[in-house]
Amino acid sequence: KFIDKDIQELQANPNVEGIYEDIAGNGAVYQTNATWGLARLSSKKKLEYWNIIATNFTFNYYPSAGQGVDIYVIDSGVYVNHTDFGGRARWGKTFGGYPDIDGHGHGTHCAAIAAGTTYGVAKHANIIAVKVIDERLHGWVSDMIYGLDYVYESVKASAENILLFAAAGNDATDASLFSPGHAASAITVAASNITDYQTAKSNYGPAVDLFAPGKNIVSAWIGNEKATQVISGTSMVCMLFI
Repeated sequence: KFIDKDIQELQANPNVEGIYEDIAGNGAVYQTNATWGLARLSSKKKLEYWNIIATNFTFNYYPSAGQGVDIYVIDSGVYVNHTDFGGRARWGKTFGGYPDIDGHGHGTHCAAIAAGTTYGVAKHANIIAVKVIDERLHGWVSDMIYGLDYVYESVKASAENILLFAAAGNDATDASLFSPGHAASAITVAASNITDYQTAKSNYGPAVDLFAPGKNIVSAWIGNEKATQVISGTSMVCMLFI
Protein backbone atom coordinates (compact mmCIF):
# COMPACT_ATOMS: atom_id res chain seq x y z
CA LYS A 1 0.00 0.00 0.00
CA PHE A 2 1.13 3.52 -0.77
CA ILE A 3 0.60 6.73 1.15
CA ASP A 4 -0.23 9.95 -0.72
CA LYS A 5 3.42 11.08 -0.68
CA ASP A 6 4.56 7.85 -2.35
CA ILE A 7 1.92 8.20 -5.06
CA GLN A 8 2.89 11.80 -5.76
CA GLU A 9 6.55 10.82 -6.13
CA LEU A 10 5.69 8.02 -8.52
CA GLN A 11 3.45 10.30 -10.59
CA ALA A 12 6.32 12.76 -10.92
CA ASN A 13 8.67 10.03 -12.14
CA PRO A 14 9.05 10.24 -15.96
CA ASN A 15 9.50 6.45 -16.13
CA VAL A 16 6.01 5.83 -14.70
CA GLU A 17 3.28 5.88 -17.32
CA GLY A 18 0.34 5.58 -14.93
CA ILE A 19 -0.83 4.42 -11.51
CA TYR A 20 -3.96 2.31 -11.14
CA GLU A 21 -5.77 0.61 -8.29
CA ASP A 22 -5.19 -3.13 -8.12
CA ILE A 23 -8.23 -5.31 -8.87
CA ALA A 24 -8.99 -9.02 -8.81
CA GLY A 25 -9.02 -10.86 -12.13
CA ASN A 26 -11.16 -13.74 -13.37
CA GLY A 27 -9.90 -16.32 -15.82
CA ALA A 28 -11.91 -16.90 -18.97
CA VAL A 29 -13.88 -20.12 -19.43
CA TYR A 30 -14.85 -22.07 -22.52
CA GLN A 31 -18.32 -23.04 -23.67
CA THR A 32 -18.12 -25.97 -26.08
CA ASN A 33 -21.80 -26.14 -27.07
CA ALA A 34 -22.01 -22.62 -28.48
CA THR A 35 -23.53 -21.28 -31.69
CA TRP A 36 -21.30 -20.02 -34.47
CA GLY A 37 -22.33 -16.46 -33.69
CA LEU A 38 -20.99 -16.67 -30.14
CA ALA A 39 -17.84 -18.44 -31.30
CA ARG A 40 -17.09 -15.69 -33.82
CA LEU A 41 -17.18 -13.07 -31.06
CA SER A 42 -14.24 -14.66 -29.26
CA SER A 43 -12.29 -15.65 -32.37
CA LYS A 44 -9.71 -13.35 -33.95
CA LYS A 45 -10.22 -14.97 -37.33
CA LYS A 46 -13.12 -16.31 -39.35
CA LEU A 47 -14.45 -19.72 -38.44
CA GLU A 48 -13.43 -22.77 -40.42
CA TYR A 49 -16.29 -25.05 -39.47
CA TRP A 50 -19.24 -24.64 -41.82
CA ASN A 51 -22.22 -26.33 -40.17
CA ILE A 52 -23.84 -23.04 -39.28
CA ILE A 53 -26.78 -24.44 -37.30
CA ALA A 54 -24.63 -26.71 -35.15
CA THR A 55 -24.16 -25.96 -31.46
CA ASN A 56 -20.71 -27.43 -30.95
CA PHE A 57 -18.60 -24.33 -31.49
CA THR A 58 -16.34 -22.94 -28.76
CA PHE A 59 -17.03 -19.60 -27.09
CA ASN A 60 -14.44 -18.02 -24.79
CA TYR A 61 -15.97 -15.70 -22.17
CA TYR A 62 -15.58 -14.41 -18.63
CA PRO A 63 -17.62 -16.32 -16.03
CA SER A 64 -18.96 -13.09 -14.52
CA ALA A 65 -20.25 -11.81 -17.88
CA GLY A 66 -23.39 -9.71 -17.40
CA GLN A 67 -23.35 -9.75 -13.62
CA GLY A 68 -25.23 -6.73 -12.26
CA VAL A 69 -26.49 -5.73 -15.72
CA ASP A 70 -30.15 -5.22 -16.69
CA ILE A 71 -31.00 -5.71 -20.36
CA TYR A 72 -34.29 -4.20 -21.53
CA VAL A 73 -35.53 -5.99 -24.66
CA ILE A 74 -37.91 -3.68 -26.52
CA ASP A 75 -39.60 -6.12 -28.84
CA SER A 76 -42.51 -8.60 -29.08
CA GLY A 77 -42.14 -9.64 -25.44
CA VAL A 78 -40.09 -12.42 -23.85
CA TYR A 79 -41.03 -15.97 -22.85
CA VAL A 80 -39.64 -15.40 -19.36
CA ASN A 81 -40.08 -19.03 -18.27
CA HIS A 82 -37.75 -20.41 -20.92
CA THR A 83 -35.04 -22.52 -19.28
CA ASP A 84 -32.24 -20.67 -21.05
CA PHE A 85 -32.92 -17.59 -18.91
CA GLY A 86 -32.37 -19.48 -15.68
CA GLY A 87 -34.93 -17.40 -13.78
CA ARG A 88 -33.23 -14.11 -14.71
CA ALA A 89 -35.99 -12.87 -17.03
CA ARG A 90 -39.05 -10.90 -15.95
CA TRP A 91 -41.84 -8.89 -17.53
CA GLY A 92 -41.36 -5.16 -17.43
CA LYS A 93 -44.13 -3.32 -19.27
CA THR A 94 -46.42 -3.63 -22.28
CA PHE A 95 -47.42 -0.71 -24.49
CA GLY A 96 -50.16 -0.92 -27.10
CA GLY A 97 -52.78 -2.99 -25.31
CA TYR A 98 -51.24 -6.35 -26.22
CA PRO A 99 -51.28 -9.40 -23.92
CA ASP A 100 -48.26 -9.86 -21.67
CA ILE A 101 -46.79 -12.72 -23.69
CA ASP A 102 -44.41 -13.12 -26.62
CA GLY A 103 -46.86 -14.23 -29.28
CA HIS A 104 -44.25 -14.36 -32.04
CA GLY A 105 -40.90 -15.55 -30.64
CA HIS A 106 -38.72 -12.74 -31.98
CA GLY A 107 -38.26 -11.05 -28.61
CA THR A 108 -37.47 -14.33 -26.86
CA HIS A 109 -34.93 -15.25 -29.53
CA CYS A 110 -33.17 -11.89 -29.19
CA ALA A 111 -33.24 -11.93 -25.39
CA ALA A 112 -31.54 -15.34 -25.25
CA ILE A 113 -28.77 -14.15 -27.57
CA ALA A 114 -28.15 -11.34 -25.12
CA ALA A 115 -28.26 -13.30 -21.86
CA GLY A 116 -29.20 -16.94 -22.32
CA THR A 117 -27.23 -19.56 -20.42
CA THR A 118 -26.54 -21.49 -23.64
CA TYR A 119 -27.25 -19.04 -26.46
CA GLY A 120 -26.21 -15.78 -24.81
CA VAL A 121 -23.25 -13.48 -24.36
CA ALA A 122 -23.94 -11.92 -20.95
CA LYS A 123 -24.89 -15.12 -19.15
CA HIS A 124 -25.55 -13.53 -15.75
CA ALA A 125 -27.48 -10.46 -16.89
CA ASN A 126 -31.14 -9.86 -16.09
CA ILE A 127 -33.68 -9.62 -18.92
CA ILE A 128 -36.61 -7.20 -18.69
CA ALA A 129 -39.29 -7.56 -21.38
CA VAL A 130 -40.73 -4.36 -22.83
CA LYS A 131 -43.41 -5.27 -25.37
CA VAL A 132 -44.23 -2.71 -28.07
CA ILE A 133 -45.21 -4.88 -31.07
CA ASP A 134 -47.72 -7.68 -31.64
CA GLU A 135 -47.43 -11.28 -32.80
CA ARG A 136 -47.10 -10.11 -36.42
CA LEU A 137 -44.24 -7.78 -35.41
CA HIS A 138 -46.48 -4.82 -36.14
CA GLY A 139 -46.72 -1.83 -33.83
CA TRP A 140 -46.92 1.94 -33.47
CA VAL A 141 -43.98 4.31 -33.25
CA SER A 142 -45.65 6.02 -30.29
CA ASP A 143 -45.59 2.75 -28.32
CA MET A 144 -41.92 2.28 -29.14
CA ILE A 145 -41.23 5.75 -27.79
CA TYR A 146 -43.21 4.89 -24.65
CA GLY A 147 -41.03 1.79 -24.32
CA LEU A 148 -37.85 3.86 -24.53
CA ASP A 149 -39.24 6.31 -21.99
CA TYR A 150 -40.04 3.41 -19.66
CA VAL A 151 -36.46 2.19 -19.82
CA TYR A 152 -35.13 5.69 -19.13
CA GLU A 153 -37.45 6.22 -16.18
CA SER A 154 -36.60 2.76 -14.81
CA VAL A 155 -32.87 3.38 -14.66
CA LYS A 156 -32.41 7.13 -14.21
CA ALA A 157 -32.64 6.97 -10.41
CA SER A 158 -29.70 4.58 -10.31
CA ALA A 159 -27.55 6.97 -12.37
CA GLU A 160 -26.47 4.04 -14.55
CA ASN A 161 -25.53 4.52 -18.19
CA ILE A 162 -27.89 3.37 -20.94
CA LEU A 163 -26.47 1.90 -24.14
CA LEU A 164 -28.97 1.79 -27.00
CA PHE A 165 -28.36 -0.79 -29.71
CA ALA A 166 -30.44 -0.57 -32.89
CA ALA A 167 -30.80 -3.00 -35.77
CA ALA A 168 -29.66 -1.56 -39.09
CA GLY A 169 -32.64 -3.21 -40.79
CA ASN A 170 -33.14 -5.95 -43.36
CA ASP A 171 -33.95 -4.15 -46.62
CA ALA A 172 -30.52 -4.33 -48.33
CA THR A 173 -30.34 -0.55 -48.48
CA ASP A 174 -28.91 2.46 -46.65
CA ALA A 175 -29.55 2.22 -42.90
CA SER A 176 -29.60 6.04 -42.72
CA LEU A 177 -33.10 5.95 -44.21
CA PHE A 178 -34.62 4.23 -41.18
CA SER A 179 -35.29 4.91 -37.51
CA PRO A 180 -33.84 4.34 -35.01
CA GLY A 181 -30.77 3.12 -36.88
CA HIS A 182 -30.04 6.55 -38.31
CA ALA A 183 -29.89 8.19 -34.87
CA ALA A 184 -26.41 9.36 -33.89
CA SER A 185 -26.97 8.29 -30.27
CA ALA A 186 -27.77 4.68 -31.23
CA ILE A 187 -25.14 2.01 -31.82
CA THR A 188 -26.40 0.69 -35.15
CA VAL A 189 -25.44 -2.87 -36.06
CA ALA A 190 -25.56 -4.79 -39.33
CA ALA A 191 -25.38 -8.52 -40.10
CA SER A 192 -22.56 -10.70 -41.37
CA ASN A 193 -22.48 -14.40 -42.25
CA ILE A 194 -20.03 -17.13 -41.26
CA THR A 195 -17.68 -16.06 -44.07
CA ASP A 196 -17.50 -12.54 -42.56
CA TYR A 197 -19.37 -11.00 -45.48
CA GLN A 198 -22.41 -8.77 -45.18
CA THR A 199 -25.63 -10.78 -45.47
CA ALA A 200 -27.77 -10.25 -48.53
CA LYS A 201 -30.61 -8.53 -46.68
CA SER A 202 -28.66 -6.45 -44.17
CA ASN A 203 -28.78 -2.69 -44.43
CA TYR A 204 -25.47 -0.87 -44.67
CA GLY A 205 -23.90 2.57 -45.04
CA PRO A 206 -22.41 5.33 -42.89
CA ALA A 207 -25.01 4.92 -40.13
CA VAL A 208 -23.71 1.41 -39.38
CA ASP A 209 -21.28 1.25 -36.47
CA LEU A 210 -20.61 -2.49 -36.29
CA PHE A 211 -21.07 -5.79 -38.10
CA ALA A 212 -21.56 -9.13 -36.33
CA PRO A 213 -23.14 -12.57 -36.91
CA GLY A 214 -26.76 -12.37 -38.04
CA LYS A 215 -27.31 -15.28 -40.41
CA ASN A 216 -28.86 -18.60 -39.30
CA ILE A 217 -28.64 -17.94 -35.58
CA VAL A 218 -29.91 -20.60 -33.14
CA SER A 219 -31.60 -19.29 -29.99
CA ALA A 220 -34.56 -19.74 -27.65
CA TRP A 221 -38.15 -19.64 -28.92
CA ILE A 222 -41.73 -19.79 -27.68
CA GLY A 223 -44.00 -22.85 -27.40
CA ASN A 224 -42.28 -24.69 -24.58
CA GLU A 225 -39.57 -24.01 -22.01
CA LYS A 226 -36.83 -25.61 -24.13
CA ALA A 227 -37.94 -24.52 -27.61
CA THR A 228 -35.37 -23.24 -30.12
CA GLN A 229 -35.47 -21.68 -33.56
CA VAL A 230 -33.04 -20.64 -36.29
CA ILE A 231 -33.64 -17.19 -37.78
CA SER A 232 -31.63 -14.42 -39.41
CA GLY A 233 -31.53 -10.65 -39.30
CA THR A 234 -29.93 -7.56 -37.83
CA SER A 235 -32.07 -7.91 -34.68
CA MET A 236 -29.98 -10.94 -33.76
CA VAL A 237 -26.82 -8.84 -34.14
CA CYS A 238 -27.99 -6.21 -31.64
CA MET A 239 -27.98 -8.63 -28.77
CA LEU A 240 -24.39 -9.82 -29.31
CA PHE A 241 -22.98 -6.50 -28.10
CA ILE A 242 -24.73 -6.40 -24.76
